[in-house]
Amino acid sequence: MNPEIWKWVWNEFCDSQTHLDALLSRIPESFGPKAKAEVASRFGPFLRRPWAISQALGIHLAENPEQFWAQNFIQLRKNEAIHEVLRKLPSSEGSSGAPKLPSQGGAADFPPHQVQRWAQDWGEGVAQRLCELLSQDPLTVIRVHRNFEEKVAEAFPKSRRGRFAPRARVFKGYESVMNQGLYQEGALEVQDEGSQLMAWFSVFPELFGRALGESPQVQKKIFTEVLAEEHSKINSSLTVVDACAGAGGKTLALADILKGQGRIFAYDIYEKKIQALRRRATRARETNIQAVALDADALQSLRQKFSGSADLLLLDLPCGGEGVLRRNPDSKWTRKPLPKPLAADLPPIEELQRKIILDYLPLVKKGGRVVYGVCTFKKSETVEQVEWLNSSSFRDESGISLDLRESGFTGPYETDGFFMASFQVK
Repeated sequence: MNPEIWKWVWNEFCDSQTHLDALLSRIPESFGPKAKAEVASRFGPFLRRPWAISQALGIHLAENPEQFWAQNFIQLRKNEAIHEVLRKLPSSEGSSGAPKLPSQGGAADFPPHQVQRWAQDWGEGVAQRLCELLSQDPLTVIRVHRNFEEKVAEAFPKSRRGRFAPRARVFKGYESVMNQGLYQEGALEVQDEGSQLMAWFSVFPELFGRALGESPQVQKKIFTEVLAEEHSKINSSLTVVDACAGAGGKTLALADILKGQGRIFAYDIYEKKIQALRRRATRARETNIQAVALDADALQSLRQKFSGSADLLLLDLPCGGEGVLRRNPDSKWTRKPLPKPLAADLPPIEELQRKIILDYLPLVKKGGRVVYGVCTFKKSETVEQVEWLNSSSFRDESGISLDLRESGFTGPYETDGFFMASFQVK
């Protein structure tokens, strides 16, 4: 492979500070047909554990990890040690004499402020374990459509059943599934098992709440679900609102759980994401989904027109995203603390979450269910938000009383890291 590609990759990453997938999509064809796959297999691991890999190669990125993570992107772009590491990364095809690189890292592979906050929230031991788990390469996980379970299992004999979501199939390492004919048939979607679990939890909180823990799960936990009888009792005529649907991973999972029945209203502020959701729903032949891009005026009109009509409201909200650092390792490089004067001018993510909750809650009927979910471990975005939702100040502000039923964390041991909580509207 053309060695110049690594210079292009690193400079492009530093200049655009973009998502890894977006970066891969922009690799020039002039680098050859295998360039994208090679970069994906080598650059992703470097972003996840830069310090561990550079040490294994005998290259010093800086005097110490603190100094390394303090560099801005102008400094990182000029860091010749990084360019040397990238050039020396072994090919995915392997070669004799190539150094064996570590499959996980540690605290040095994360910005110090991130590790310190994990330690403050959960203790030093959990913080260290989070660093180890989130520096590993992610598994490939698919969600299988209800009508294709046997067919997909036969097509992917090296996959195993998921341990947390009934229709998940898990591959060890990377697996190319989106080029398969089954994907085009709507038989499967790439979706982490923790994300699938949130959809199942939304419909069956008492059952799938058993899979959750009181803190981030840093040790193996096996959850064996007993689902057939419960699933047969499902009320398939539910009216569901997915408030921050994005491109619709959980929306599609909910449609599948409801067996294509009921009504699911999927909302997001980004039109491109809603368009992607519509395409995916068409491919999966799920006709019970109505996907709509909403602005503030449209949301106000929606509240007036459909107040008290939803049986289930899923609030899978914007968050710090730490739970998906294995899949989005670029975010720990790009999301650095803002200078205090600038940070003071921006509302915290917790305030945005509370605003969205208050905006959508009027849509739920009395006796209906509200599910709050985020892919982070930060206490202020998880357990402290639940405390607020249970507080008298929330009841006074919203005029709505919620009864907490189930809550907890999944991952990041075997799944991405998520927190979810289920409430009933009194």
